[in-house]
Amino acid sequence: MISGCGFACDECILLKENICSGCSPDIELARECEIMMCLEENQLDNCLHCRPRLSCEKYTRALKNCPLRVSIVGH
Repeated sequence: MISGCGFACDECILLKENICSGCSPDIELARECEIMMCLEENQLDNCLHCRPRLSCEKYTRALKNCPLRVSIVGH
């Protein structure tokens, strides 16, 4: 599974240990993610399909404020 922001969730220890559920539009907390909203708006599966993602302010900001990450690490 590739997350909305492009991480390989299947390789993540947090998913394997059931600490994180990974992100998908089916997960309520992920629906709060700015990246997930952008993907839906632009009809993309993940940010890897978006050419300007590395210079995208929304992408950078959303990675820092990822609701799943914040729920796990607390900041």
